[in-house]
Amino acid sequence: MLRSLVGSEMCIRDRYQRRVRGKLEDMATFQAQNSPSAVRVQVRETPKLAVSQDQVTQTSSTAHRRHTYGIHTCLWVDLLINIIFDYGWNKVGYIGVTLGFQLLLVFVWLTLVYQILKQTYPFRTGLLGLLMHDFRHLIVSAFMYLLFLLMFRIEQQINLSKHGETNVSTDLWYHSFDYLVLICHKLSMIWFYIELSNFSFAVSSPMYFKQDGWLERLTQ
Repeated sequence: MLRSLVGSEMCIRDRYQRRVRGKLEDMATFQAQNSPSAVRVQVRETPKLAVSQDQVTQTSSTAHRRHTYGIHTCLWVDLLINIIFDYGWNKVGYIGVTLGFQLLLVFVWLTLVYQILKQTYPFRTGLLGLLMHDFRHLIVSAFMYLLFLLMFRIEQQINLSKHGETNVSTDLWYHSFDYLVLICHKLSMIWFYIELSNFSFAVSSPMYFKQDGWLERLTQ
């Protein structure tokens, strides 16, 4: 009888231990499956087409060609305005409209030059000092042309208002200061046209679209 009691007690104890071990194994498996190290996230990236340097250069050259056409078109329009409206016009309103239109052309020029320069490697990397050094003559000529353009047109309006819009007001041969301003305006105009044309062709060089050689220029 004693043996039967001991045997039944051992059976109960073994059954309880197996149940406990099963619970512990289930808990360990659950923790292992839900731990941060066991969680795997798969990120699928959309394949991107590699953009070659040739494609970038081709895109830049196409935009540069359009901007160059715009620069030369504005140059010819401004030249015709300077030829037509510098002599023989005795209306203050005409001179005022002419000045406003020429200032608009200057703004268009600046916009086109900026659009060209922002595609170059020095501009994109912040090497603006090197660009200003390369095209310093364009900057000075543009400032001189704008200065004498304003002086000449304003002097025209003053003379027209002073003389009542007569032929005397536009006859610059009898006004030494006006004649001097006219000569300076023409010289600055020719200089600016030359520098602007040279810029449109010089900036198309491949050196401005590649990083080769710019580090050496910084260390010189």
